[in-house]
Amino acid sequence: MGLGQTILTTAFLVLISVAIINIVKMVSDKDVAYYEKLAIQQSGELSHALLEEIATKRFDSQVDTSDYGYMSSGDFDYAMGAGSTAVNYVMPGGLPDSYTPYRSIRGDSPNYFDDVDDYNGYVRSATSGGLTGFRLWVSVYYVDRSSVPKTSQTYYKKVDVRVSNVIYMADTLTFSRVIAY
Repeated sequence: MGLGQTILTTAFLVLISVAIINIVKMVSDKDVAYYEKLAIQQSGELSHALLEEIATKRFDSQVDTSDYGYMSSGDFDYAMGAGSTAVNYVMPGGLPDSYTPYRSIRGDSPNYFDDVDDYNGYVRSATSGGLTGFRLWVSVYYVDRSSVPKTSQTYYKKVDVRVSNVIYMADTLTFSRVIAY
């Protein structure tokens, strides 16, 4: 075999190697895009489920404690988050959720998180659609009719659920809902 044939054979092997690497990269990029799209879809479903769960709770811990049906916004609790006696029993089964600064094992009763603002500071880990590693953070705060944050009590609370997945998603997504009294 002459020098010319050796050079041609080497060049051919290099070209074949580059082509194979590009094909593998193209297939890999397609898989990454698929899983990222799936993770975004699952994060929407997880956050929607959590927002629906929160919306089923009372607006405020003071609601239904007065003798009359109407309450002034000044009568609502200003403090956000679960009370000092609250235990994080929200979702049945699975790994424990976490609520800062409280941590406990989850049970079957949602009785401890009885109003919307108890979820302020709440963190949930989840698996959905076969994808693991989802983290959901909840923030609850008072807003006006235009969803502008307020420092005083109003008849509106905005619930933000931030969802991240360090494995499948590059960005953290935020889903929101305004709950009115």
